[in-house]
Amino acid sequence: MTGSRLGEAVSLLRQGVEIELRFGTHSLAAMAELAETVEASVYVPRSLVARPGGLAFSLANPPLRVGAFREVRVRVDGVPVPSPAVRIRWPGARDGTRASEVTAGAPLRLRAGDPTDWEVDGVERRVGDPVVVRVELVSLAIPPLVWLELHERVGTDPGP
Repeated sequence: MTGSRLGEAVSLLRQGVEIELRFGTHSLAAMAELAETVEASVYVPRSLVARPGGLAFSLANPPLRVGAFREVRVRVDGVPVPSPAVRIRWPGARDGTRASEVTAGAPLRLRAGDPTDWEVDGVERRVGDPVVVRVELVSLAIPPLVWLELHERVGTDPGP
């Protein structure tokens, strides 16, 4: 574990202990349950699939944290994916937006209820492989970073 990741883990642990001391164990359990519910409502279950040249998955974009984002970053198993290799598209759209095209002047706008399909090129995984995909969205607003981490086994692409 790198120093940065260790610092994040220690910070999270410290915050969890502080919540437990101030509000009790039931509050900590409720927060963990809420986090699992939020993740399940954002990520479309079992949508992470292997496809020729990479991976694909879908996000449901419920009305939780939507807005305009000035940067999109994706990591697969902790390895950053080059932004030109990440494409976000809305269902039915022929072309998508590459993460490299997202800037403060041309932000990625996610609206509540508008699902998105994500393609990540250059990441080869076999069906059944465990994988961790982290999507980071840097907002134009505060707080600036919104992220989601998917822990999933790669499925098969059902095709068009």
